[in-house]
Amino acid sequence: DSGSGSIGMHTLVKGAVARVTGFGAGNQGLVAKLREIGFAEGDEVELLAKGWKPVLFLGLLGVGGYNTFAYIALQYTSATNAVLLNSFIPVATIAISWAFLGKHLRRLEGLGVVISLCGALTIVARGDPAVLAHLNLNLGDAWMLFAVVVWAVYTVGLAWRPAGVHPMLMLAAMTAV
Repeated sequence: DSGSGSIGMHTLVKGAVARVTGFGAGNQGLVAKLREIGFAEGDEVELLAKGWKPVLFLGLLGVGGYNTFAYIALQYTSATNAVLLNSFIPVATIAISWAFLGKHLRRLEGLGVVISLCGALTIVARGDPAVLAHLNLNLGDAWMLFAVVVWAVYTVGLAWRPAGVHPMLMLAAMTAV
């Protein structure tokens, strides 16, 4: 039902197939088309169009950038190394939040990050710390670290997403980018 804000697969597919030429405040054709296929209600599309810069930025980073760089990384590194490096996303996100937004971690949050990293290291090392000492770093690891930083910037950048836009519409817009 269109009043619930949920989007069915049929509507999602129709929205993905629709020709989207770009977002702009004056693109009334796009607004009409998104409403016609039941993809948005009210002022959501206008809010999305007005906030096109963060949508573009977030789409390029989160949907496009992270996945692209992670897939490139996996051409050159092992899945084990990629998973280990991926576990640094919370740390990178916290560091970027601190550096650019001045946000500070509470003790309990810091403890959670440490526990998370220890858990990831334990899984990757299969309980044997000597395994970590023998990990070989390569070009793929550099790509994966870049993907981690890109995802962390994307996560912090979500603070600037257009307000009032349903999360599914935001996701569709970022994916379309």
